[in-house]
Amino acid sequence: MADFLNSIAKMPPVFAIIILLLAIIILGFSKWDDLTGLFRWLTKKRAFRTCSDCLLIMMGMKDKYQADIDEIDKNILKAQMNYIEIQFQDTLFYLASTFRKDITTIGADRDISERLEEMALYREALRNALFAIKDEFRRSFKENGFIDISEIEFSSYVKMKFSSLLTIGREYMSQHYTETAKTIVGLQHRFSTFDSTRFEDMTFNCYRNAKQIVFDARKKKEVIKSNFHDKIDGFVKHATKGQIPEGC
Repeated sequence: MADFLNSIAKMPPVFAIIILLLAIIILGFSKWDDLTGLFRWLTKKRAFRTCSDCLLIMMGMKDKYQADIDEIDKNILKAQMNYIEIQFQDTLFYLASTFRKDITTIGADRDISERLEEMALYREALRNALFAIKDEFRRSFKENGFIDISEIEFSSYVKMKFSSLLTIGREYMSQHYTETAKTIVGLQHRFSTFDSTRFEDMTFNCYRNAKQIVFDARKKKEVIKSNFHDKIDGFVKHATKGQIPEGC
């Protein structure tokens, strides 16, 4: 290389410049891949090579990860209560239907306007009682005390909760379904004909569904956590080599 440069130095200036340019062009083509890679590395987000920028990128990844986790956690109770809402609509329809049969049978000789008025009163009291029961479901779902217990413990827990929910419903109806001398269908009759097995099964289904929703959410969070760790590991691996990870 030194002999080559000495030879160029002895040539006339114009001829020496031409020879030097040709040599650079030839060298450039022979090292084209290396030069292209260097150019891309220097021009593509060069700022990422600084420690402060790497830290900001990783903080952004962490914020995205936490936002995804928070979104899953936020939707757990929403999904649980959506299922409750569907079950309660069925319950309202069922109990209103059985009340209609009772009032039609027991109050066959009563004026239709009296029966309609009592049906409206019962339906309104029933709807509000279900709201109170729904609040108790929401409270127990927030506590999540039934998630990681054995099947035997879970069964006992739901039976206990059903008894509590039934008490809430009966107390609310007793306070808000006002009976008078003109009342056609009394609460004592309704309580005595109440199909507790049907609603105990519904309570089990509500808690079973709530439990499954939590398990599914945990699986989703594990996948997000694994992807987050892989992304961080990949970023650190590339950054320590002075490279720019894809997608950054």
